[in-house]
Amino acid sequence: MMTSHLGVVTGARPAGVLSLALLGMLGLALSATPALAQKPSVKRTNWQADLGYVSATGNTDVTTVSIGDKIVRTVDAWTFTQTGAYIYGRTKGKESANQLRLGVRADAAFNGSVGAFAAVAYERNVYAGFNLRYDELLGIQWRAIRTAHDSLTVDGGGVLTVQENTLGERAQLPAARTAVSYKHAFSSKATVQHVSEVIPDVKAGGHFRVNSETAMVAPLSEHMSLKVRLATRFNSAPPTGFGTTDRVFTAGVQFAY
Repeated sequence: MMTSHLGVVTGARPAGVLSLALLGMLGLALSATPALAQKPSVKRTNWQADLGYVSATGNTDVTTVSIGDKIVRTVDAWTFTQTGAYIYGRTKGKESANQLRLGVRADAAFNGSVGAFAAVAYERNVYAGFNLRYDELLGIQWRAIRTAHDSLTVDGGGVLTVQENTLGERAQLPAARTAVSYKHAFSSKATVQHVSEVIPDVKAGGHFRVNSETAMVAPLSEHMSLKVRLATRFNSAPPTGFGTTDRVFTAGVQFAY
């Protein structure tokens, strides 16, 4: 058994407590369907796909492709969200970026302002020092502002992170989590949104992660828009030999239905 400066234990197996909670929420959603039948049913599905491409030749030889998707299914008081993002890049013929992110989330609204959520997220980014990072999240959400043009939500809860770095060391890291999401709509299709989350490790004293993302969408047609996005990820205790901060800026088109 190997232990690193982060308390990483090789061979540790991920716990599935929050995954079971997610399954429990899904079960409650199904069992609640008869009770909701007395009210007008709300069912809708929204889908988005993002595509970005950069190719530079001559003095600079860079190729980068980014793709992403988001599917949101709403059934009465329940919202189910699936997200995915992939970035691949080559510089002077050699791979320089290869990042994959996937996630699913279930939200249950108790009333107009308060709800609960459970989520599972997966990420792979060897250029940030890890082969996999698996997050299980559970918490409460407060919808602080909901108007025609502005929305502000606050998440509070916990997260269990299982991470395997490129040296093969694996760690289970329980942490708290606070997140804030603000969105402003200039029109029905032109929006700007900012999301930030802070994840302090409750076991490895003083270590924390901060993630933030800002995205702007401007419509080009009914179903196609221009989208620019800046994401920043900070890890106070990265794997040995890697930096603390990663930034990704993407620009491309978004298709929405």
